[in-house]
Amino acid sequence: MKGQTFYSSLYDSLTSLIITRRLPYGSRLPSAKQLCSTYQVGIRTVQDVLRDMRDAGYISLEARKRAQVIWQPSQAHDEQTDFYILHTHRQMIDVLESMRLCLPPLCSGLCDLLQEKDIRHLYKMLSTLEDNKNLEKRRLLIRDFNVYLLQRYHNDMILDLYLTTFSYIEYPLLYHTDLFSSYHGTLKHDYEQLLAAYTDKNCRFVYDFYYHTICYTIQRIREHAAQIQLCGNHCIPEATPFFWQPKHSHDYVYTLVFRDLIRSIACKTYADQQLLPPIEQLSRTYQVSYATIRKVLKQLNDIGLAKTYNGLGTRIQLNKGVAHAHLEDSTMIRDAVKFIGAVQFITITIGRCCLEYFDQLLVLSPVMEERIKKRHYDGVGFLDALLVILPKANLKQILQEFRSILSWGFYFTLLQLDEQLVDLYYKRCEEAVGFLVKRDADGYCRCIQQVYMQLFHIIIHCAKRIGIRQCDAIQLPDIDSLPLQETKNVCANP
Repeated sequence: MKGQTFYSSLYDSLTSLIITRRLPYGSRLPSAKQLCSTYQVGIRTVQDVLRDMRDAGYISLEARKRAQVIWQPSQAHDEQTDFYILHTHRQMIDVLESMRLCLPPLCSGLCDLLQEKDIRHLYKMLSTLEDNKNLEKRRLLIRDFNVYLLQRYHNDMILDLYLTTFSYIEYPLLYHTDLFSSYHGTLKHDYEQLLAAYTDKNCRFVYDFYYHTICYTIQRIREHAAQIQLCGNHCIPEATPFFWQPKHSHDYVYTLVFRDLIRSIACKTYADQQLLPPIEQLSRTYQVSYATIRKVLKQLNDIGLAKTYNGLGTRIQLNKGVAHAHLEDSTMIRDAVKFIGAVQFITITIGRCCLEYFDQLLVLSPVMEERIKKRHYDGVGFLDALLVILPKANLKQILQEFRSILSWGFYFTLLQLDEQLVDLYYKRCEEAVGFLVKRDADGYCRCIQQVYMQLFHIIIHCAKRIGIRQCDAIQLPDIDSLPLQETKNVCANP
């Protein structure tokens, strides 16, 4: 049973990459060894999957060469495309539901961040689209247009999230243009209206544009899948749920151990001048080799958080050199920048997500009120509350990935933070819980945005003070001007 699950997961993932043209005709798959490492499966499972994909006409296999894609969209039969839609439509809708809550606030926030040169560049992109009925041009325009927009956040995780989710749901965009019939013949005009809204800094129109486009797409995919099901007696198993796997999820094992030890130091599990457990014990705790533990301990020595003595062990040493260590260690710099990026994403999107599930959040108000009295909100408390009540779906998995990055905030607890900013942060937390107790949905969601905006300013202030210049480009839009929800009746013009 377990092997079958690994097989199905790998088979579905690789065929999806081919069908959605992330692995186009003529490209080569990763080597068998790379597939084993990426998907955490055995070589026999990989061999079985590649053999079955060859038999199904997706790839060709040659001795001592990586598998090559031979499947072409133009050769796909209607039956095959219908099978894919029925197989994955629930998962595509799940992904689109996440985009419905996250993409509109992200894109409307760019009204504050786009410069005149950015608007000119986007108009230039549109001018190249002469025939907007061309399927490939439609796909590339939508993808490249939004990629250029989201790049203004200077946040690799936001860009990776969009590209991954878009590539998963772009299949109906490629072969079933009726699913996107709101664009039929007017794609260029629609995006010109969108650019006019960006020029006028009309956040409301931008928000509605993305929100209602995604909602319409969800509706059309549902209708199309129902139509296929009605026309034929199909009994097709559902695909496995889509999971976003950001780049940091593939970090080296020693990096994960390094982070966890710093977290333990920041949480005072290991106090200043205390000896860390012996290498043998750490090796058993983290289930890694002695060599990995030695590498981690050397890194802790290099950044000044610990010192290893022959015959004694490794002793924690907290001193003023910790701030300087951030400038020297590439892992700490990278993690600090990702942490700031995660706070940026949560600040922009959490208000809309909380509004969607506010009624469920009300049951947690007594617990949250008790936590705030003890000042237990450390940047993840409100997000944790949302995760508790979210159903198991794509949105929860996405937010959990950002939540895992927010736990890296322990780097900054080792440094001296601005006390006034910290006090203001806790004041915002108290106000937010107050709105929740009073059942004020709009007040709570707005205040939650202020909470994470305050956390963003605390970390940015600290990062700049210790000299992490890589975070200078990461900015927040005017949070107060962001719409919290869509307009029910959308006007035709901005």
